[in-house]
Amino acid sequence: MRLVSGYRGAGKYKCLQEIPEERAELSLRHCGWESGIRKMQYRQDLKSVYVLGFVKSGNGTLKMGGEIYHLEQGDALLALPGRDIYYETDQNKPWTYMWIGFSGVRVEMNLSVAGFSKENPIHKVRCGEQIGVYIDLIMEAYQTSAQDRLKRNGMLLLIFSELIKDY
Repeated sequence: MRLVSGYRGAGKYKCLQEIPEERAELSLRHCGWESGIRKMQYRQDLKSVYVLGFVKSGNGTLKMGGEIYHLEQGDALLALPGRDIYYETDQNKPWTYMWIGFSGVRVEMNLSVAGFSKENPIHKVRCGEQIGVYIDLIMEAYQTSAQDRLKRNGMLLLIFSELIKDY
């Protein structure tokens, strides 16, 4: 079996990326987490992928669409395609941050019933621990096999199920 070409992992950072898009209700495109890395600043130009991020602990700042959001434990954020976003961890209380990037034919409907929209990109979630479990399971399914592909997309669906239940 081949490894997904975009897998990277080293101690405090793990990421799956460049996962081929599928024409499905929801299709995982990338995911990952980082923990306690100081002085981390990111700029992303999201083209066709939606991203949901979750702050597991610590604090950080997000700049998106002319707005600045101060994020803390329990916050979830939605970054929409076509937007530049900039985020960084707090230097005194660095975050543990998880994310999933996805596309699909029913993305907007699923985001809406989970409480996310362009007008409401940030809200508190109580299901962050369970989402973390699912993201870890996604990271363990990094092979290009049909079995791992189904596991990854199954975990993505379970994440949305948790978000909908939480909302």
